Amino acid sequence: MKINRFIFIFFIFLSFSCDKISPPFTVDEEELDPYCGNSENTIKKILIEEFTGHRCSACPNAARIIENEKNIYCDHIIVLAYHPSGFGIFTNPGTDPFSYDFRTENATEIAEQFDVNSLPKILLNRIQDEKGSFIFDSGDLSTGSYVNNLLFDENNNPIAPDLGIKIDFEETLNSSLNISVELEKLNELNGNFKLVVVISEDEIISGQEDGMEEIPDYEHNHIFRTSLNGTWGELIDLNQVNTIKNFSFPYLNSNIDDLYKCSIIAYVYNEDTNEIIQAEQKYIEQ
Repeated sequence: MKINRFIFIFFIFLSFSCDKISPPFTVDEEELDPYCGNSENTIKKILIEEFTGHRCSACPNAARIIENEKNIYCDHIIVLAYHPSGFGIFTNPGTDPFSYDFRTENATEIAEQFDVNSLPKILLNRIQDEKGSFIFDSGDLSTGSYVNNLLFDENNNPIAPDLGIKIDFEETLNSSLNISVELEKLNELNGNFKLVVVISEDEIISGQEDGMEEIPDYEHNHIFRTSLNGTWGELIDLNQVNTIKNFSFPYLNSNIDDLYKCSIIAYVYNEDTNEIIQAEQKYIEQ
């Protein structure tokens, strides 16, 4: 399913450590993914991991490009935003309105593993580009066919997923979430696979540099908060048709601001290639 985009180009003066990117674009509603919200079956979903910083002036534009891509492919796309350490003032907490500390050790480990050395950058299902790099610019989403090719075949038919993921949870009286992740093998899979389960949070209001503007009440979304089974997850046995993993999240003493603005994200990746084969997201509702 090829998407026709109308790209409006303008230039923004950016600080030296932020990459220049193409600005947001718009699409005709008729060109949107026809499977958005209409699929009754398990569909293939991909994970876009965004490396960002609250004092990275190019990062909001990258976020807008990712959001627009999500608007096109909606149910097919899940987003996680990382604020890694090691980028100086661009991710470090400072004076108001940049006093919020978004950084996590998990985010830093992932950035180091995939050689993220500037912001903004993305991982796209942890696939490699034509040159063998895992790192993409957000502009690659608007100018290339990477997302489309992960989701649709050459005849524009949706690619069937190899794995189904179902997430359930219940809130306990001791301020914890009991989380169940069920994996259903839909096709034969070869390799070593790992499951990662994380918590993300939306609607965090804090400062952000956006081009030449300083926004004190910017809304930060898709923020990576914590992993429930480590940065790289745990090995799973996909020789079985169904596998169920259980987790506990004691949210009261965690780094989240509002449980009911959080979601649970689970993804499975091939340990040998790093590629994510399926992802799922469940919003925590009150």
